[in-house]
Amino acid sequence: MLSMWTRARGLPAGFLSLILLVLAVPAGAAEPPLPELSVPELLSNLGSPDENTRLEAIAALGDSGDPRAFDPLLRLATGPAAPGQDRMEAAWALGNLGDRRAVEPLIGALRRDMKDRTGVMMAIIPALGALGDPRAVPVLLDCLTNRRDDWLARESAAEALGAIGDRRAVGHLINAAWMADTRDAAIGALAAIADPAGAEALAGALGSAEDPETRAAAMDGLVAMGPPAVPWVAGLLAPQRREFTEPDVLRAAVEVLGRMDGPAARAALTGAQDDPDPAVADAARQALEGPPEKPVEKKVPKE
Repeated sequence: MLSMWTRARGLPAGFLSLILLVLAVPAGAAEPPLPELSVPELLSNLGSPDENTRLEAIAALGDSGDPRAFDPLLRLATGPAAPGQDRMEAAWALGNLGDRRAVEPLIGALRRDMKDRTGVMMAIIPALGALGDPRAVPVLLDCLTNRRDDWLARESAAEALGAIGDRRAVGHLINAAWMADTRDAAIGALAAIADPAGAEALAGALGSAEDPETRAAAMDGLVAMGPPAVPWVAGLLAPQRREFTEPDVLRAAVEVLGRMDGPAARAALTGAQDDPDPAVADAARQALEGPPEKPVEKKVPKE
C-alpha cells in the first residue's frame, strides 16, 4: 500500500518507506544505505508474495529505462490476472519507461476498463499522457467527455491531452474549461497546447478567484500564443468592458500584454496608460518602458 499512497500524492514510490526507515534510526546513528537492486533482481521481485516488494520493483523498473523491463511491465498492466494495484503501478511505470510500443496495448486496456470499471484507468490515462503519442487522443477525448465516470477521470484526461499537445482536443477542452470539475485541468491543457482557438477561455481565467496555478498557466498560454491572443486580452481593457471587469483582471491583462512582442500588444498598452485605475495605468507605462536597466558598475583601474 505504501507505493500506491505515495504515487497518489505525487511522491516517488518508496518515499514513505524511506521516511519510516529514517525515523527508526537512533539519533546520531549512521543511516544505512538503501540497497540498489539490479534489473534481473527487480524482475525476480515481480513474483514476490509481498505486495510492497512487488510494487517497489515495478516502480523501479519504470524508472530504470532498461528495455528488459518493457515486456514484463506490459503484461502486468494489460493482463487481467495481476492484482489491481500491480496493474496500476505497471501502467504508471510504462509511462515513465517512455517506450511508445505500449501505446496501443494501453489504449485497449483503457477501453476495457471503461466498461469493467476496475479503476486501472486512473493509472492508464496519465501513462498515455506521459508517453505523448497522438494515437491516444480519441480514447482520452472519450474519457474527457464521459459524464458517467468519476470527475477524476475527466480531470486526468484533460491533463493527459495537454501533455500530448494535439490540437484536435482544443474544442473539447474549451467545453471542459467551463465545467467546475475539469476547469483547472482544461485551462492548463489549453495553455500547454497554446492554440489560438483557446484564447477566449484563457482570457476568461485571469481573475484572482481562479486557482493561482490555473491563473498563471492561463497567462503563460496567452503569451505563448502571441499576436492571435492580443485581441482577447486587449478586449478586457476596452472602455465598453472595463467597468464590468475586475481590477485584478485588468492588471493581469496588462502584464500579459507586457510580456508579448509586436505592435498590437504595444498599441493596447499605449491605450491602457490612460486607464482610470492608477495601478493599471502605471503597469501599462512600466510595460512599455521595459524593465529598468541595471546600473553599470564603474571599474576602478588597478594601480
